[in-house]
Amino acid sequence: MVEQEEGEFHSALLNVVADTFQISPARSRSPDADEDEDYLDFIDRIYYDADTVYYVQAKERLSRDDVARALLAKRLIGSRKDEVTQVEFVLLAKKVPERVRQIAAVVGINVIPLGMEFPLPSRKSSSRGRISKLSHPRSWQIVTSLLWSGPSSIRRLSKNEGVSYSWTHATVTRLIEMGVAERSSTGVRVVDLDRLMDGISWERPLNRLLLEEIPVSGKDYLEAALEVEGILNGWNVGHAFTAFTAGGIYTGHSQRFDRVYVYMDESAVDELRRTITDEGGNITLNIYSYDKDYLQETVERDGLTLASPSTTLLDLIGLGYKARSLSREMVNDYAESANQ
Repeated sequence: MVEQEEGEFHSALLNVVADTFQISPARSRSPDADEDEDYLDFIDRIYYDADTVYYVQAKERLSRDDVARALLAKRLIGSRKDEVTQVEFVLLAKKVPERVRQIAAVVGINVIPLGMEFPLPSRKSSSRGRISKLSHPRSWQIVTSLLWSGPSSIRRLSKNEGVSYSWTHATVTRLIEMGVAERSSTGVRVVDLDRLMDGISWERPLNRLLLEEIPVSGKDYLEAALEVEGILNGWNVGHAFTAFTAGGIYTGHSQRFDRVYVYMDESAVDELRRTITDEGGNITLNIYSYDKDYLQETVERDGLTLASPSTTLLDLIGLGYKARSLSREMVNDYAESANQ
């Protein structure tokens, strides 16, 4: 059904453009993440005719922002040193306010009114949908890349992180809508870390994954963690230390000496409890449900299996304000190392 709807839309779009400009395009295509710049992500179709390229967008109602975006894209394309073809931007809409039409005429953007019967595709059929959570593994991969590597284009983010362009685009759009990120001359960048952390701690509180708290003994939290590491390795049980335990090791700024935080396979929790519990122990072992989606990558350091820096940061943020200071340390430390 979606393919049929898209087919009707593209056919109707071609007819309007061909009739208006009296052309027979040699070829046409949709914008492509590997070929086109991010500033063309609003375009529906690109038509090629002789020495002219037509960039076309169709929508229900046209606004001043639509005209401004088209004008900016036209100027950016015109600034290319290798650009030898003529460029036309064409905006089609069923509703075009008179003031918007006047502005478009002044700045050289073509506006074509559409009949109410024109088959615009529904939003649901768009390939660039919306994501439900920024804490989703793929979305969080994009977020941490922005935090640690600095401003980037959507296309470069997609390629560097191995995440589809549509998912990357949706993630960045969500960040901008939340006021967490903004577009700049150097690409998308994070501008409000506090707002990001507030949103993530609400989306994915780490305590939601808590299975059990076990009192254990040890000279310090690291000794207790090493004992757990040895036991779980001996049993061949999947696990990874996270939150304050991993964050303290990654940054060198330990802040919780009375707790150890570990993901582990739920099936081994009972046996671990029987093996290691010490009711008079000075350390509390926080055990969290092992989540393969977030633990596909682990790091071996200081004799422990750690969740990746990205997952560790997510978990620290998920602990709320008590981990806010160490969360900032991780963001700053990894940003500095990435830019060295």
